[in-house]
Amino acid sequence: MTALLQHAVCPEGTWDVALARPGPALSPGVRLYRGVRFATGAVRRRLEVPGPWVTLVLGFGPPMRLISPGRVPGTPATELLLASSVSGLQTRPTIGEHGGHLAALEVVLTPYTAHRLLGVDMGAPANRHLVLER
Repeated sequence: MTALLQHAVCPEGTWDVALARPGPALSPGVRLYRGVRFATGAVRRRLEVPGPWVTLVLGFGPPMRLISPGRVPGTPATELLLASSVSGLQTRPTIGEHGGHLAALEVVLTPYTAHRLLGVDMGAPANRHLVLER
């Protein structure tokens, strides 16, 4: 059974975020679920810090823009538009930005579970954000 950790709702009803942990059968490899809904109409930026996890995002609305620093100092940042994605292990921060409308489910996975689910070596998606087709 999934355990709800937190559910925050804006008093005006323009956003809500729910955090949950998976049941025991999935908890060794699935670390966290996060559901988000934003309907503020205002641009929102968020710093995504690197960590020891792989993130699967299932988007249900307009795409989000991800801005990653250049791989080598002095090279330009890369920008991606994506609604659903897999983000591999990261060693640098990323900025996520949306135009005020976003609905998504984020599943945070351990590298081993991501390897088993995706069937790829975890070096392949490292420092990358891969678009999932709808």
